[in-house]
Amino acid sequence: FRKQYARGYAALSQQFGYQFVTALADYAAQGFVDALPEKSQWPHLARALAHGLYGERMDRALISYGAHYFALRVVLLAQSVEDLEHPLGTIDDKGRPTLHDDFLALLLDAIAAEPIASEVVAEGTGERPLRLLDETFCQVVSHFRSYG
Repeated sequence: FRKQYARGYAALSQQFGYQFVTALADYAAQGFVDALPEKSQWPHLARALAHGLYGERMDRALISYGAHYFALRVVLLAQSVEDLEHPLGTIDDKGRPTLHDDFLALLLDAIAAEPIASEVVAEGTGERPLRLLDETFCQVVSHFRSYG
């Protein structure tokens, strides 16, 4: 990853980055759905997704794209399972995903453990400043404005 994404904003590095987060999202989404209904693998999958998105210093747009693609993918895959009792989220009439709160909380616990994810990116409007995870995950995949 470091070798391929080393230049960050170069065209080939960006292409690799988008391929990386798309593959990460595809595999993670399929893993979450395959682990139903037991969910015993979910914490491991959440850590893997978190590390893939936040373990290296990727740009915000790339992380946000990966989060959005993951949310769409996992909701669509879950909807395709006929006997699934509890869907993982919804997609509104404009194609925006919203992950359900309990699933989102599991993911955010794993993401918050990644040091880069908690970096402050802007002053907040409330009690807490806006962190990278708020901007690139919470606001992308749910109605949450911030986590924690």
